[in-house]
Amino acid sequence: MKKVFVVATARIDYVAKGEEVVINSTAGSGFGVGDVFSPGWKLVKASKAGRISWDEYVEKYLEILRAKWRSDEWAFREAVESGHVVLVCYCGRKTNGRSCHRYLLKDALIKAARHWGYEVEDRGEVLNYQNRRQSYDKK
Repeated sequence: MKKVFVVATARIDYVAKGEEVVINSTAGSGFGVGDVFSPGWKLVKASKAGRISWDEYVEKYLEILRAKWRSDEWAFREAVESGHVVLVCYCGRKTNGRSCHRYLLKDALIKAARHWGYEVEDRGEVLNYQNRRQSYDKK
């Protein structure tokens, strides 16, 4: 039986459909597996204050994920074994899908899934009814 990992990203207000597992990795509001994947307040505050560039943020967040891989591999496995995850955070409202840690996390989970022999289906950024309504309201 082939193992498949389906992954997507969305804004924080995404509502899960069917068997999707929503993972909130936002600093301060993430919980469970999502808390393990959080960039942490120190990094978020440095970024918001402009004390670090996006490239520096990426480097530091990837260091965090590598450390978490060594100390909390169970979290990566739990996310991948969930089968279908949607990674959410608040960033997307301000960045329109750019410069957001959830995309870096998605890449890390895809790498972990492939390491464990999973086929990967990347569904990109997904919208729910509320997200679509907000985007239409802005036109």
